[in-house]
Amino acid sequence: MPLYDDETKYSVKETSRILGISEQSLRYYDRIGLLAPYYRDPDNLYRYYTINQFYQLEMFKYAKWLGLPVPEYRSIFITKSQIESGDYSETENALSHLLEQNIRERERLDRCIADIERMQLNMDVLKRNRIDGEPFAETLPLRCAYAIDHNPDLPFEQTSIRMRKTRTKYQDHLTEHYGFLLNAEAARKGRIEIVKQYVVLDAYFDESDEIIHLPEGTYANFLYHGFCPEEHMASLSRYLENKPLDLGYLIADEVNFYDEVKEIIHAVRVPE
Repeated sequence: MPLYDDETKYSVKETSRILGISEQSLRYYDRIGLLAPYYRDPDNLYRYYTINQFYQLEMFKYAKWLGLPVPEYRSIFITKSQIESGDYSETENALSHLLEQNIRERERLDRCIADIERMQLNMDVLKRNRIDGEPFAETLPLRCAYAIDHNPDLPFEQTSIRMRKTRTKYQDHLTEHYGFLLNAEAARKGRIEIVKQYVVLDAYFDESDEIIHLPEGTYANFLYHGFCPEEHMASLSRYLENKPLDLGYLIADEVNFYDEVKEIIHAVRVPE
């Protein structure tokens, strides 16, 4: 094992190999003034680092792993002046900001994981069931959704854009989980009649003119193409024929992401 001492100088290439930091990164640190090589040969202008600088470069690797942007790598280092003065507020503030940033990223990743798992479950639903086929049971939690009246004269995409462009206090909580509220009596007759369009929120809000609660519970589910009003919902119609409904609407959740809007499949849900 080679011995690295304070008297030895290490070229950019050697430093890169020893520490696992790319030569491009080392040159960038030098260029922005973050850390310049300790010695520059006056004859060939080659740059060299010392062993003392290796520690700083290792700390840069750690700062990168923590998610800090390059210009802020040094912000988490405790300096000699801080130790002498007893004032560590600058580093404390940097660490607090970094913690908040990583908590937000963790929350984003949690939402991503939940979405991927939901898409996998929906894929299983599509594999096990067929359009206008027999119902299948599914238990759902309480969900809050931002809803607007459906305009039958506008295509779905324009309604979605209108929902996204309407600045409300719920805007930062919109997810990618869309759905419809369907007229229950029309569904009983086998017709798709959209009353409202909604997007699920990632937080809880009380019901209002804009907020609806999609009730928790077990549902009987039927698969249909939500953008085909001419599609006759025969199996759902038979199921509802003699079933009293307290709701004036049925929930119709998207269960797949498809490259053509008209092919998007919805699960029409009937409370059991």
